[in-house]
Amino acid sequence: MKSVFGKTQCLKKGDQRSYVHELRRTKEETAEDLKRYYRSKAIELGNLRVEWVNSFGEVNHHYTPTIFGRYNEAMEKFYIRLVEPPENLYVDEPQLINLKISNVSPTPLRLKLTVNEGESKTMVIIAVSQSDIVTVKAFETFEVGVVVYPKCAGLQRLVGLHGIDMASKTDTNFGVLGEFLVVTKDSEELI
Repeated sequence: MKSVFGKTQCLKKGDQRSYVHELRRTKEETAEDLKRYYRSKAIELGNLRVEWVNSFGEVNHHYTPTIFGRYNEAMEKFYIRLVEPPENLYVDEPQLINLKISNVSPTPLRLKLTVNEGESKTMVIIAVSQSDIVTVKAFETFEVGVVVYPKCAGLQRLVGLHGIDMASKTDTNFGVLGEFLVVTKDSEELI
C-alpha cells in the first residue's frame, strides 16, 4: 500500500491535521463506462482507505464508502477531463492545455466550441484547437486543446469554454475545467 503522505506521519495526543488531495481516475473510460456514467450522473472514483498504528502498536483502519465525482449541468451531455495537466503555468505566457470531451448522451452531438472571454479576468482562453463543428457519436470521446493566458499569479480557475449543440441549439457552459497554480518566473525557485 502506498501512502499519499509520502512518508510516515506521527500524531501526538490531541494533534489534528488536514490534507487536501485531488482524486483522478487512473484508467481511460470505455464506452461502457460512459454509458454507466450517463445513467447514474456520477463518476465513481473508488474508495479511500486510511490506516494508522496506535500507541499500543495496534493497526486500525477506516474505509470510506464509494466516492463519486461531482455532477453539474454540463454533465448531462458531456464529461470533460484534463490530459496531463501542467504542474505550473506562468504569468503572461500562453500555455496549451489539452482536454478530452466525451459525449455521455445516447444521441450524437454536432458540437461547436466557443469561448466567453468575459467569464474570467485572471486566466483567459485565447484559442481553441477545434473551432469547427465536430460530430461526436454517442458515448465517444475527442481531444481538444485550449491556449490559456494567465494574467496574475496564484491558484486560478480555468473557465469560459462553452459547447453549442448545433442540432438542438443548446449552449452548455462547461464550468470549471481545472484549477492551476500560476507563478512568475522569479517565484518558481521558491516553490
